[in-house]
Amino acid sequence: HKEYTAEENVVYADFETFTIEGKLVVYAVGYQVNDDPIQILYGEHALSKFIEMLLSLKKKHKLIFYNRSRFDLFFIRKYLEDKSIEIKKYLLSDG
Repeated sequence: HKEYTAEENVVYADFETFTIEGKLVVYAVGYQVNDDPIQILYGEHALSKFIEMLLSLKKKHKLIFYNRSRFDLFFIRKYLEDKSIEIKKYLLSDG
């Protein structure tokens, strides 16, 4: 079989959440940048650490989420809006 090779400038990610007082909260983020090792962040700052990593990337990257962007992207968008960080453009996709 052939070895899988990721596209360049791609971040693969998945968020794990639980509910606190009726509100979904991210408690873990698993991600991989290109073919780099998979990283897992846990705890109340997992989302902010992940977003800081995204903002530190030198080039534009495509974000691919396990559960489609309609769920995971919501948390990123809210975080950026709460921090008054401009969102220039994003695309929601079902596939």
